[in-house]
This record gives sequence, structure tokens and C-alpha cells, in this order.
Amino acid sequence: MDTGSRLSDKGLQSTDTGLRLPDMKPHVGAARYYLYDGGLYEGMRTSNSYALHLFTGGDGMMTVEGKEYKVGKGILIFLRPGQLHSFHIRSEPLPSHNLYFDLWEETANLKSPQLKFALYPQIVAKESRSADPPLAELEQLPTRFSLHAYPQLLDGLMQIQQIYDNTLHYRTETVNSAFYTWLLQWYNILCAPRPTDKRIIQMLEQLEREPERYTSYEAWCRQFGLQKSHFFKLFKKETGLSPKACILKIKMKKAAALLIESHGSITAIAEELGYASIHYFSRQFRAVYGVSPSEFRGRTMIVEDRHQEI
Repeated sequence: MDTGSRLSDKGLQSTDTGLRLPDMKPHVGAARYYLYDGGLYEGMRTSNSYALHLFTGGDGMMTVEGKEYKVGKGILIFLRPGQLHSFHIRSEPLPSHNLYFDLWEETANLKSPQLKFALYPQIVAKESRSADPPLAELEQLPTRFSLHAYPQLLDGLMQIQQIYDNTLHYRTETVNSAFYTWLLQWYNILCAPRPTDKRIIQMLEQLEREPERYTSYEAWCRQFGLQKSHFFKLFKKETGLSPKACILKIKMKKAAALLIESHGSITAIAEELGYASIHYFSRQFRAVYGVSPSEFRGRTMIVEDRHQEI
């Protein structure tokens, strides 16, 4: 995943403004589906608001401020007001759910409800853009982020889209409240502690690559030259989890990604992850996510209603 720098639990405070992320006042001005297929308005451009693009399929690239990012199913792109960006199709068009929003404006100064785009070399005038004050915490939000390992974030964004489309009463308040919570949840995921011991880092990398591969604790201890008791203490200190809980978490992250990304049966996914019994796999999945694999897959199916944007 692309996450940028990690922060301490206290976060960072901008010396320029005194603002912190909890001070933001998110306002979602537009939420719409769009199929990027190489049209005129997909070339280099700027917009007047913040934007999130959640790609639900396809194969392509985005260029943001001169840097290329591969995009496709499960990839999130975060854009700030006035950033130059463009969309490039490779083998398939790119379906995307897009949120356009302000973060700091009072109601009278909102920009996202009146979206503006300018094709390069024209740019959207600074006075027409959403406020984008210097803020260290906001700088930690990456341009590109994979949601494959974070189904709760994917599900949350899709729920915000559904609330925007379907709510009749107090839509603005409901959408903005949900989006505020989602942004802080994303930030907290980015700030999660990371292990520093090279042996534990190596073990986690191996588990992420092949979560289905069984390795005994004795084998891990031999590989890293650790006594078993020290291994368990070190692992808990570095990750906050026991080895058993961490292995389960990594396996279920891959299971969730496969349920979202692939068309494989639940039995096939269980077998791919090394489970001899689909029932045991389902019990473990439910213990982590609170729903069965089939319920999870149904909940995260993305309905492409094909709304249009300019």
C-alpha cells in the first residue's frame, strides 16, 4: 500500500495555522460515478475542490503533478484543489466513484457544490478553489492508496455514496458526518505503529507474501535465532498482537481482498489460503469481520449506476 510517512498517536500540528485534522468541516458537494474512457475532459486538468477517486475496475494510469500512478480495482486517488492530473487508459476503461468536497469552508464559501474544471494550460483560479491551508496531518494523506487490505474503508466510501444518492432528509448532515468519520479512520490507519525489529519485519513480509504457507513457531525461532519465549515477547512488543492473532489477521486481509477482487468461489478461496474446511474458514472470517464470507462479498459488491460528470 502507499501510505506516506507514519505519525505518532498525538499527530502533528501545523505551525502555520494551528489547525489539526479534527478541526476540519467536511462538505461533500458531489458524489458521482464516471467511466473514464479516454474522453476530452480526461486530459491534464485542474479542479477547484478536493477529490477522491475510487476505481472499481479497469486498467490504467493517473498522472498527478507529473508523477504516474497505476490505477485499477480497489485503488483510491486523493487530489487537492488545483493539482494537475490526468487519466490514461491502458487495456480497459476505468470505472470510478468520485467524491468532490471542501474541508475547511463555512457554508457561505463552499466550492465543491459548484465544480469547476480547467484543461491545461488553463488552470482554475486560486480564488475559486477550496481552502487548502498548510497542515502537517493533511500532508500525510497519500495521493495513491490501495484499499485491498482495508475493506472497512472501501465499504465506508460506498456507504457514503449510497447515503448521498438515496437520503431524502438531512442528507447534507448525514453525508458530511459519515465522511468526517471516514477521513479520521483513514488517517488512523496511516498512523498505525510499525515494527522496527528487522527479524519481525522480515517475518511479516514473508507472511504478507504467502499467508497460506504454514510455518511452525519452532521454524521461525530457528530462522531468526530466537528462544521461543523471547520470540513471543518480541513479536507482541513489535506488533501488539500474538503471532497467532497476527497470522489470522493477515490471512483474513487476503481473504477479504480475494472476495472483493476475484470471482473465485468461497471454497476455492479457502483452499488457496490453506484451509481444509470451508466451515472453519468461514468461522474465522466471521470472527474477524463480523459477517460470513458470502455476506461480506454481497455487501461490498459495487453497483455501477453510471451517473455522469463533466
